Amino acid sequence: MAAPLPPRRPRPAPTFRPQFTLTVVYLFGFFMLYALMLIAPTMIESYRALPPGASQEDLELASDIARRAARPRLWIAGVAALASVALGSYTGVLPGTRR
Repeated sequence: MAAPLPPRRPRPAPTFRPQFTLTVVYLFGFFMLYALMLIAPTMIESYRALPPGASQEDLELASDIARRAARPRLWIAGVAALASVALGSYTGVLPGTRR
């Protein structure tokens, strides 16, 4: 007859560590911050050039100017956000990401 098995010890509950989710949130936040910093001066300048009481046509023109100025700068914001999150994660500055 075989010896009885020893009782199993219960496993500790796994801890929830949302590292991927936090990384995506940090990436989105840094992207928005850098995009705003790069695009805001152009947007402010185009809207300041509008006369008071501008028509809908003028507002659409200013939006188009800001959109054209922003398009080439978005990839810069994306690369800067990716570099910031990678560096912050590597150095341990961003809470919740792996070191």
